[in-house]
Amino acid sequence: GSTASRHRRHRSQLLRVAASAGEWLCVYSSDRAPPRAAGVLRQPPDGGAGAEGRPKATPRPRLPSLARILRREAKVPEEVNAEEKNHSAQIAREIEELDLQGVEALAFVFMRKLGSLKKAFKWFDTIRNGNVAHVAWTTGLELLHIDMEMLTKVTGDVVWGKLDGDKDGNISSTDWDRFFGAVGEERLRALRHQAREEQRKAEARGLLGQAGRAR
Repeated sequence: GSTASRHRRHRSQLLRVAASAGEWLCVYSSDRAPPRAAGVLRQPPDGGAGAEGRPKATPRPRLPSLARILRREAKVPEEVNAEEKNHSAQIAREIEELDLQGVEALAFVFMRKLGSLKKAFKWFDTIRNGNVAHVAWTTGLELLHIDMEMLTKVTGDVVWGKLDGDKDGNISSTDWDRFFGAVGEERLRALRHQAREEQRKAEARGLLGQAGRAR
């Protein structure tokens, strides 16, 4: 083949070897465009106004992509770090209210943090090769402020061991789908929607009661 193709094959081999050793940060191709951070909302060209001209709600500050953080191309701003902590505390309350445990609790966190289980896998898959390296897993959990032991009653490394079904040191998309296979994402979304509706109704009843007492 051409010199360029030999170079690409050589680089691919280097990446595979480095990823398995946890040292891929040093050799990751700098000419690959970094993935867009999960959950970042693009503003419409009208400056953020909705269809009726109302301004859209400001999106919650989100983490930079895990790939950029691991390559040391980005740092987590303190305000984003604080926001992630607050968001995690809110999610923990929701999990308690919905009585979720184990795999369902973890799936719920990923869905609330990153949108869906599929998007969560892509966020952890920092080199876009269909696998999640251990360094990405541990760093990602820390950045997302996920207390694995509180949610699942076991540590992040134990969950990693269950996810890494073939014990090759990586989590493949097949491993991921197998682990979360019994989780019904639509059911979790429906549970959260129902809980929010009940909360709104309770708040409305409280306001009506206050108004009645004020008369």
